[in-house]
Amino acid sequence: MDALDRFYGEVAASVNLPLPEGYAPYRSCKEYILREASATPRFTLAGREDYRGFGWSHGPLRFERFFADVEPPRDPGGPLRATIWQRLTRKDAPLGWLPLTEDMGLRMTGFATLDDAPERAWSAHARRHAAKWRKLVASGAREIVPLTLEEYLAAYAKADQDPIIKLAYPGLIRTEARAHGGLLRFIGSRRPGGPVDAGFAFLHVPEARQSLHVSAFIKGDAKADSAATGLIAAWFEECRRAGVRFLDFGFFWAPGDPRDWRGFSRFKSQFGVRLLRYPRPLARLSGSWSGRAR
Repeated sequence: MDALDRFYGEVAASVNLPLPEGYAPYRSCKEYILREASATPRFTLAGREDYRGFGWSHGPLRFERFFADVEPPRDPGGPLRATIWQRLTRKDAPLGWLPLTEDMGLRMTGFATLDDAPERAWSAHARRHAAKWRKLVASGAREIVPLTLEEYLAAYAKADQDPIIKLAYPGLIRTEARAHGGLLRFIGSRRPGGPVDAGFAFLHVPEARQSLHVSAFIKGDAKADSAATGLIAAWFEECRRAGVRFLDFGFFWAPGDPRDWRGFSRFKSQFGVRLLRYPRPLARLSGSWSGRAR
């Protein structure tokens, strides 16, 4: 039994199952990429109308990165560029592609599918905590409230977080807010009239029928009151109302990642998550030095 199996137990059986019909990574969604590029000047839209990815430049060389199991189409024209292909579940390397030695920070992610009864796929532990949370809400002891960006960040600043994450994430969240506007949502838990003691930020990508786990925090009595599970349950409910089909939980621990990722990975793995453990990306060169810039 390898480290991944020991860590996830039964959840490991969901790694790289066939992708559900209609699923495509949000990183290949044209509208999402354009919104990201609007707040991050170095990013541009790459590819062609039926196959999209991210583009950026470093000195004279252009890079393009695509996320799909379908091989990026060949395009010999244009400037010299490195095409990076991040396969999802596909393991083979077609002729002309070379494996990269680095995984570019993407080892494993997970997503859940929103069906008619999604909580059936949750662990028994998660269902118990969801029931506990709902009893607290029904009794008036707890509530979930919408938050503004500034309210979320103010509460986030008071949470017990890794110092590096605590320093880096506010800037990243502000960038996402500039890029996606009202598609980035913030909710928090509190005792009625009290301060926010747990929060959750998520981003809708309506064109892909997906919603992304962006950030979360919890502190104080919120842990004992199952607020973390309550916020996830509220996300599921909001996604159903918004017509979302896939809930992307973001990064999960895999061998080689920091050990302290295991805690939040264990928590997120309870919610009917299907794991994607990515093969190493492949790369090839296209275009020429004399090619017209685009």
